[in-house]
Amino acid sequence: MDFLVNAIKTKFDSNATLAGSVTGIYFEFAPENTAFPYITIHLIPGAKTERTHSGNMEVRQVMFSIWSESGQGREVSTIFNYLTTAFDNCTLTYSDGYNSRKVTRTDSDLSWDNRVWIYNVTYEFQIRGVT
Repeated sequence: MDFLVNAIKTKFDSNATLAGSVTGIYFEFAPENTAFPYITIHLIPGAKTERTHSGNMEVRQVMFSIWSESGQGREVSTIFNYLTTAFDNCTLTYSDGYNSRKVTRTDSDLSWDNRVWIYNVTYEFQIRGVT
């Protein structure tokens, strides 16, 4: 699923407001001692492939985790708004003949753990052209 991660990173980098609000976006884990705030992305196992009249379509879920040490939660909420503005119902640009059909936010959850705010946001990506 490198093409999906690459498309997400391209979308992230193209949004100056979102990209400028965090120190980076990382796959699975941020490097040790990464400055807050940052975002990690996680591919959720269990993709399904559906056959449609226009070819195969794969449905993947990705969870974005926004990490912030800001004590009052405003920072993480602001970044959540930037993220959802960028990704809700967006179109992603894929390589290798894949194309974006639909991106839907399916869940979000804000928590406070060990003096860190974590805002998990889950999206479902429908991708056409998967063989």
